[in-house]
Amino acid sequence: MAMKPRRILGLCLVSIIALPGALRAQGGEDLYPWKSSGLWGYVNRRGEWAIEPRFVDAKPFTAEGLAEVTVSSEASLDGSGGEKHGLIDCRGGWVLAPAWEDIRPSSGKAIPVKSGGYWHLVDRSGKPLGELKYKDIRPFSEGAAFAWTGGLFGFVDEAGRWAIQPKFDGGDDFSGGLAPAKKSGSWGYIDKKGVFRLPENYQKAGPFVSGVARAKSKGKWGLLRADGTWIAKPERDEIDQGSEGLWPFREGKLWGFLDSSGAVRIAPRFEKPSSFRSGLAREKDRGTGLWGYIGPSGEWAIKPAYGKAEDFSGDLSRAKRPGGEWMLLDTSGKEIAVARADAAVDKGPTS
Repeated sequence: MAMKPRRILGLCLVSIIALPGALRAQGGEDLYPWKSSGLWGYVNRRGEWAIEPRFVDAKPFTAEGLAEVTVSSEASLDGSGGEKHGLIDCRGGWVLAPAWEDIRPSSGKAIPVKSGGYWHLVDRSGKPLGELKYKDIRPFSEGAAFAWTGGLFGFVDEAGRWAIQPKFDGGDDFSGGLAPAKKSGSWGYIDKKGVFRLPENYQKAGPFVSGVARAKSKGKWGLLRADGTWIAKPERDEIDQGSEGLWPFREGKLWGFLDSSGAVRIAPRFEKPSSFRSGLAREKDRGTGLWGYIGPSGEWAIKPAYGKAEDFSGDLSRAKRPGGEWMLLDTSGKEIAVARADAAVDKGPTS
Protein backbone atom coordinates (compact mmCIF):
# COMPACT_ATOMS: atom_id res chain seq x y z
CA MET A 1 0.00 0.00 0.00
CA ALA A 2 1.51 3.31 -1.11
CA MET A 3 1.36 5.87 1.66
CA LYS A 4 3.17 8.96 0.38
CA PRO A 5 1.89 10.82 -2.69
CA ARG A 6 4.33 12.70 -4.89
CA ARG A 7 4.54 16.42 -4.37
CA ILE A 8 2.18 18.69 -6.26
CA LEU A 9 1.20 22.26 -5.66
CA GLY A 10 -1.54 22.84 -3.10
CA LEU A 11 -4.07 25.40 -1.95
CA CYS A 12 -4.49 27.10 1.40
CA LEU A 13 -8.23 27.62 1.75
CA VAL A 14 -9.93 29.06 4.80
CA SER A 15 -13.43 28.36 3.53
CA ILE A 16 -14.14 26.72 0.20
CA ILE A 17 -16.76 26.16 -2.43
CA ALA A 18 -16.55 23.42 -5.01
CA LEU A 19 -16.17 24.38 -8.67
CA PRO A 20 -15.53 22.04 -11.60
CA GLY A 21 -11.97 20.76 -11.45
CA ALA A 22 -10.77 23.05 -8.65
CA LEU A 23 -11.36 24.64 -5.28
CA ARG A 24 -11.71 28.38 -4.80
CA ALA A 25 -11.12 30.42 -1.67
CA GLN A 26 -13.67 32.72 -0.08
CA GLY A 27 -11.81 35.29 1.98
CA GLY A 28 -8.64 33.16 1.89
CA GLU A 29 -5.65 33.12 -0.45
CA ASP A 30 -4.20 30.28 -2.47
CA LEU A 31 -0.71 29.38 -1.23
CA TYR A 32 1.85 27.11 -2.87
CA PRO A 33 4.98 25.39 -1.47
CA TRP A 34 8.17 26.95 -2.81
CA LYS A 35 11.87 26.37 -2.20
CA SER A 36 14.52 29.09 -1.91
CA SER A 37 18.16 28.70 -0.83
CA GLY A 38 17.53 25.20 0.45
CA LEU A 39 14.44 26.00 2.57
CA TRP A 40 10.71 25.80 1.86
CA GLY A 41 7.98 28.39 2.38
CA TYR A 42 4.79 29.39 0.58
CA VAL A 43 4.05 31.93 -2.15
CA ASN A 44 0.73 33.30 -3.36
CA ARG A 45 -0.52 33.18 -6.93
CA ARG A 46 1.23 36.47 -7.75
CA GLY A 47 4.59 34.91 -6.90
CA GLU A 48 4.92 36.86 -3.62
CA TRP A 49 6.10 35.23 -0.41
CA ALA A 50 3.27 34.78 2.09
CA ILE A 51 5.16 32.49 4.52
CA GLU A 52 8.92 32.93 4.43
CA PRO A 53 11.12 29.92 3.63
CA ARG A 54 12.13 28.40 6.97
CA PHE A 55 11.17 24.73 6.65
CA VAL A 56 13.27 21.71 5.64
CA ASP A 57 10.25 20.52 3.65
CA ALA A 58 6.71 21.76 3.03
CA LYS A 59 3.70 19.92 1.61
CA PRO A 60 0.58 21.32 -0.10
CA PHE A 61 -2.21 22.80 2.00
CA THR A 62 -5.30 20.64 2.43
CA ALA A 63 -8.85 21.85 1.81
CA GLU A 64 -9.10 22.33 5.59
CA GLY A 65 -6.31 24.93 5.50
CA LEU A 66 -3.57 22.74 7.04
CA ALA A 67 -0.12 21.94 5.68
CA GLU A 68 2.51 19.44 6.82
CA VAL A 69 5.95 20.98 7.27
CA THR A 70 9.29 19.62 8.46
CA VAL A 71 11.75 21.50 10.69
CA SER A 72 15.39 20.81 11.50
CA SER A 73 16.55 19.28 14.78
CA GLU A 74 17.49 22.74 16.06
CA ALA A 75 13.91 23.94 15.56
CA SER A 76 12.16 20.86 16.98
CA LEU A 77 10.26 21.58 20.16
CA ASP A 78 11.04 18.42 22.12
CA GLY A 79 14.81 18.71 21.82
CA SER A 80 15.16 15.08 20.78
CA GLY A 81 17.04 15.87 17.58
CA GLY A 82 16.34 14.79 14.03
CA GLU A 83 13.84 16.33 11.67
CA LYS A 84 10.34 16.74 13.06
CA HIS A 85 6.96 17.18 11.40
CA GLY A 86 4.04 19.43 12.36
CA LEU A 87 1.01 21.21 10.89
CA ILE A 88 0.70 24.94 10.17
CA ASP A 89 -2.24 27.15 9.24
CA CYS A 90 -2.43 29.61 6.35
CA ARG A 91 -0.59 32.30 8.32
CA GLY A 92 2.32 30.02 9.19
CA GLY A 93 1.27 29.47 12.81
CA TRP A 94 1.52 26.03 14.42
CA VAL A 95 -1.70 24.02 14.60
CA LEU A 96 0.11 20.86 15.66
CA ALA A 97 3.60 21.49 17.07
CA PRO A 98 6.60 19.88 15.25
CA ALA A 99 7.21 16.93 17.56
CA TRP A 100 6.58 13.95 15.25
CA GLU A 101 8.67 11.62 13.11
CA ASP A 102 6.01 11.82 10.40
CA ILE A 103 2.44 13.02 9.98
CA ARG A 104 -0.49 12.57 7.59
CA PRO A 105 -2.97 15.49 7.52
CA SER A 106 -6.57 14.28 7.48
CA SER A 107 -9.99 15.88 7.50
CA GLY A 108 -11.85 15.52 10.79
CA LYS A 109 -10.51 15.46 14.33
CA ALA A 110 -8.07 12.53 14.12
CA ILE A 111 -4.56 13.05 12.74
CA PRO A 112 -2.19 10.09 12.13
CA VAL A 113 1.28 10.82 13.57
CA LYS A 114 4.43 8.72 13.95
CA SER A 115 6.41 8.55 17.18
CA GLY A 116 8.83 5.93 18.49
CA GLY A 117 8.68 4.10 15.17
CA TYR A 118 4.90 3.54 15.33
CA TRP A 119 1.85 5.41 14.09
CA HIS A 120 -1.03 6.46 16.32
CA LEU A 121 -3.82 9.06 16.33
CA VAL A 122 -3.91 12.46 18.04
CA ASP A 123 -6.30 15.41 17.98
CA ARG A 124 -5.20 18.89 16.94
CA SER A 125 -3.86 19.63 20.41
CA GLY A 126 -1.64 16.54 20.23
CA LYS A 127 -3.77 14.55 22.71
CA PRO A 128 -3.78 10.79 21.96
CA LEU A 129 -6.94 9.23 20.55
CA GLY A 130 -7.19 5.58 21.52
CA GLU A 131 -4.35 3.27 22.49
CA LEU A 132 -3.76 1.43 19.21
CA LYS A 133 -0.40 1.56 17.43
CA TYR A 134 0.20 0.79 13.77
CA LYS A 135 3.12 0.02 11.50
CA ASP A 136 1.50 2.26 8.89
CA ILE A 137 -1.74 4.12 8.29
CA ARG A 138 -3.32 6.18 5.53
CA PRO A 139 -5.18 9.49 5.93
CA PHE A 140 -8.88 9.21 6.76
CA SER A 141 -11.42 8.76 3.99
CA GLU A 142 -15.17 8.64 4.71
CA GLY A 143 -14.45 8.41 8.45
CA ALA A 144 -12.10 5.40 8.24
CA ALA A 145 -8.35 5.02 7.84
CA PHE A 146 -6.68 1.97 6.30
CA ALA A 147 -4.10 0.70 8.81
CA TRP A 148 -1.42 -1.99 8.97
CA THR A 149 -0.48 -3.84 12.15
CA GLY A 150 2.68 -5.35 10.70
CA GLY A 151 0.75 -8.47 9.75
CA LEU A 152 -2.80 -7.90 8.52
CA PHE A 153 -4.68 -4.77 7.44
CA GLY A 154 -7.87 -3.24 8.84
CA PHE A 155 -9.65 0.10 9.23
CA VAL A 156 -9.75 2.38 12.28
CA ASP A 157 -12.24 5.10 13.21
CA GLU A 158 -11.49 8.62 14.45
CA ALA A 159 -11.70 7.52 18.07
CA GLY A 160 -8.71 5.24 17.51
CA ARG A 161 -10.71 1.99 17.60
CA TRP A 162 -10.87 -0.76 15.03
CA ALA A 163 -13.89 -0.10 12.81
CA ILE A 164 -12.97 -3.23 10.83
CA GLN A 165 -10.62 -5.67 12.54
CA PRO A 166 -7.31 -6.50 10.77
CA LYS A 167 -8.10 -9.48 8.57
CA PHE A 168 -7.01 -8.44 5.07
CA ASP A 169 -3.79 -8.92 3.13
CA GLY A 170 -4.07 -5.48 1.49
CA GLY A 171 -6.52 -2.75 0.58
CA ASP A 172 -7.13 0.92 -0.07
CA ASP A 173 -9.40 3.86 0.86
CA PHE A 174 -13.17 3.93 1.10
CA SER A 175 -15.01 5.80 -1.64
CA GLY A 176 -18.78 5.69 -2.14
CA GLY A 177 -19.07 3.33 0.81
CA LEU A 178 -16.81 0.65 -0.71
CA ALA A 179 -13.10 -0.09 -0.33
CA PRO A 180 -10.88 -2.50 -2.25
CA ALA A 181 -9.56 -5.29 -0.03
CA LYS A 182 -7.32 -8.30 -0.63
CA LYS A 183 -7.82 -11.69 1.00
CA SER A 184 -6.30 -15.08 0.19
CA GLY A 185 -4.51 -13.61 -2.80
CA SER A 186 -7.54 -12.05 -4.52
CA TRP A 187 -9.21 -8.63 -4.43
CA GLY A 188 -12.83 -7.59 -3.91
CA TYR A 189 -14.73 -4.65 -2.38
CA ILE A 190 -15.94 -4.42 1.21
CA ASP A 191 -18.53 -2.23 2.92
CA LYS A 192 -18.12 -0.30 6.20
CA LYS A 193 -18.80 -3.51 8.16
CA GLY A 194 -15.97 -5.33 6.44
CA VAL A 195 -18.31 -7.56 4.42
CA PHE A 196 -17.39 -8.28 0.80
CA ARG A 197 -20.07 -6.69 -1.41
CA LEU A 198 -18.14 -7.51 -4.56
CA PRO A 199 -16.48 -10.91 -4.04
CA GLU A 200 -12.78 -11.61 -4.36
CA ASN A 201 -12.79 -12.10 -8.12
CA TYR A 202 -10.02 -9.72 -9.15
CA GLN A 203 -6.25 -9.92 -9.40
CA LYS A 204 -5.98 -6.22 -8.47
CA ALA A 205 -8.48 -3.45 -7.74
CA GLY A 206 -8.44 0.32 -7.13
CA PRO A 207 -10.74 2.73 -5.28
CA PHE A 208 -13.94 3.97 -6.89
CA VAL A 209 -13.96 7.45 -8.41
CA SER A 210 -17.48 8.78 -9.05
CA GLY A 211 -18.82 5.22 -9.23
CA VAL A 212 -16.05 3.85 -11.49
CA ALA A 213 -13.07 1.69 -10.46
CA ARG A 214 -10.24 -0.02 -12.30
CA ALA A 215 -9.79 -3.75 -11.78
CA LYS A 216 -7.66 -6.54 -13.21
CA SER A 217 -9.00 -9.94 -14.24
CA LYS A 218 -7.28 -12.74 -16.17
CA GLY A 219 -4.22 -10.57 -16.75
CA LYS A 220 -6.05 -7.58 -18.24
CA TRP A 221 -7.55 -4.35 -16.85
CA GLY A 222 -11.06 -2.97 -17.22
CA LEU A 223 -13.43 -0.43 -15.63
CA LEU A 224 -15.96 -1.59 -13.08
CA ARG A 225 -19.31 -0.31 -11.76
CA ALA A 226 -20.17 -0.42 -8.06
CA ASP A 227 -22.64 -3.27 -8.74
CA GLY A 228 -19.81 -5.43 -10.10
CA THR A 229 -20.69 -5.18 -13.79
CA TRP A 230 -18.05 -4.15 -16.29
CA ILE A 231 -18.24 -0.71 -17.89
CA ALA A 232 -15.27 -1.65 -20.03
CA LYS A 233 -14.36 -5.33 -20.16
CA PRO A 234 -10.85 -6.27 -18.97
CA GLU A 235 -9.02 -5.93 -22.27
CA ARG A 236 -6.33 -3.32 -21.55
CA ASP A 237 -2.69 -3.98 -20.70
CA GLU A 238 -2.92 -1.54 -17.79
CA ILE A 239 -5.23 1.15 -16.41
CA ASP A 240 -3.99 3.76 -13.95
CA GLN A 241 -6.10 5.61 -11.37
CA GLY A 242 -8.56 8.00 -13.01
CA SER A 243 -9.34 11.65 -12.34
CA GLU A 244 -11.81 14.16 -13.79
CA GLY A 245 -13.58 11.38 -15.69
CA LEU A 246 -10.50 10.22 -17.62
CA TRP A 247 -8.51 7.04 -17.01
CA PRO A 248 -4.93 6.56 -18.25
CA PHE A 249 -4.54 3.22 -20.05
CA ARG A 250 -1.62 1.45 -21.68
CA GLU A 251 -1.42 -0.48 -24.93
CA GLY A 252 2.02 -1.97 -25.40
CA LYS A 253 4.47 0.73 -24.30
CA LEU A 254 2.26 3.79 -24.89
CA TRP A 255 -0.42 5.48 -22.79
CA GLY A 256 -3.72 7.14 -23.69
CA PHE A 257 -7.00 7.90 -21.90
CA LEU A 258 -10.39 6.22 -21.57
CA ASP A 259 -13.50 8.12 -20.50
CA SER A 260 -15.79 6.78 -17.76
CA SER A 261 -17.90 4.95 -20.35
CA GLY A 262 -14.82 2.95 -21.36
CA ALA A 263 -14.45 4.64 -24.76
CA VAL A 264 -11.02 5.73 -25.97
CA ARG A 265 -10.89 9.52 -25.56
CA ILE A 266 -7.18 9.99 -26.35
CA ALA A 267 -5.38 7.31 -28.36
CA PRO A 268 -2.14 5.96 -26.83
CA ARG A 269 0.88 8.07 -27.79
CA PHE A 270 2.56 9.00 -24.49
CA GLU A 271 5.40 7.17 -22.75
CA LYS A 272 4.18 7.59 -19.15
CA PRO A 273 0.78 7.70 -17.42
CA SER A 274 -0.52 11.08 -16.29
CA SER A 275 -3.57 12.48 -14.50
CA PHE A 276 -5.90 15.31 -15.38
CA ARG A 277 -5.89 18.20 -12.90
CA SER A 278 -7.91 21.36 -13.53
CA GLY A 279 -8.69 20.11 -17.04
CA LEU A 280 -5.04 19.57 -18.06
CA ALA A 281 -2.66 16.61 -18.00
CA ARG A 282 1.14 16.90 -17.94
CA GLU A 283 2.77 15.01 -20.82
CA LYS A 284 6.18 14.76 -22.49
CA ASP A 285 6.51 15.38 -26.22
CA ARG A 286 8.30 12.37 -27.69
CA GLY A 287 9.89 14.47 -30.43
CA THR A 288 11.48 17.22 -28.34
CA GLY A 289 11.62 15.55 -24.92
CA LEU A 290 9.98 18.65 -23.41
CA TRP A 291 6.93 18.78 -21.14
CA GLY A 292 3.62 20.47 -21.91
CA TYR A 293 -0.05 20.05 -21.01
CA ILE A 294 -2.87 18.49 -23.01
CA GLY A 295 -6.61 19.13 -22.72
CA PRO A 296 -9.36 16.46 -22.73
CA SER A 297 -9.27 16.36 -26.54
CA GLY A 298 -5.63 15.28 -26.46
CA GLU A 299 -4.41 18.46 -28.17
CA TRP A 300 -1.68 20.59 -26.61
CA ALA A 301 -3.30 23.28 -24.46
CA ILE A 302 0.13 24.47 -23.30
CA LYS A 303 2.76 23.54 -25.87
CA PRO A 304 5.82 21.54 -24.76
CA ALA A 305 8.48 24.03 -23.66
CA TYR A 306 9.59 22.87 -20.23
CA GLY A 307 12.45 20.69 -19.07
CA LYS A 308 10.54 19.95 -15.86
CA ALA A 309 6.88 20.42 -14.96
CA GLU A 310 4.40 19.34 -12.28
CA ASP A 311 0.68 18.62 -12.17
CA PHE A 312 -1.82 21.44 -11.79
CA SER A 313 -3.58 22.11 -8.49
CA GLY A 314 -6.31 24.71 -8.57
CA ASP A 315 -5.27 26.61 -11.67
CA LEU A 316 -1.50 26.77 -11.08
CA SER A 317 1.44 24.46 -11.61
CA ARG A 318 5.22 24.71 -11.35
CA ALA A 319 7.48 24.45 -14.38
CA LYS A 320 10.94 25.43 -15.58
CA ARG A 321 12.34 25.92 -19.03
CA PRO A 322 15.61 24.13 -19.88
CA GLY A 323 18.39 26.00 -18.09
CA GLY A 324 15.89 28.35 -16.45
CA GLU A 325 14.40 28.89 -13.00
CA TRP A 326 11.25 27.36 -11.57
CA MET A 327 8.14 29.51 -12.11
CA LEU A 328 4.41 29.37 -11.54
CA LEU A 329 2.28 28.50 -14.56
CA ASP A 330 -1.47 29.08 -14.88
CA THR A 331 -3.89 27.08 -17.02
CA SER A 332 -3.73 29.65 -19.83
CA GLY A 333 0.03 29.13 -20.08
CA LYS A 334 0.91 32.43 -18.39
CA GLU A 335 4.29 32.26 -16.63
CA ILE A 336 4.55 33.93 -13.22
CA ALA A 337 7.99 34.65 -11.73
CA VAL A 338 8.46 34.16 -7.99
CA ALA A 339 9.89 37.09 -6.01
CA ARG A 340 13.18 36.96 -4.12
CA ALA A 341 12.80 35.35 -0.72
CA ASP A 342 14.07 38.45 1.07
CA ALA A 343 11.11 40.35 -0.41
CA ALA A 344 8.58 38.37 1.64
CA VAL A 345 5.36 40.35 1.99
CA ASP A 346 4.22 38.66 5.19
CA LYS A 347 6.59 36.61 7.32
CA GLY A 348 3.75 35.37 9.51
CA PRO A 349 4.01 34.10 13.08
CA THR A 350 6.72 31.64 14.06
CA SER A 351 4.88 30.09 16.99
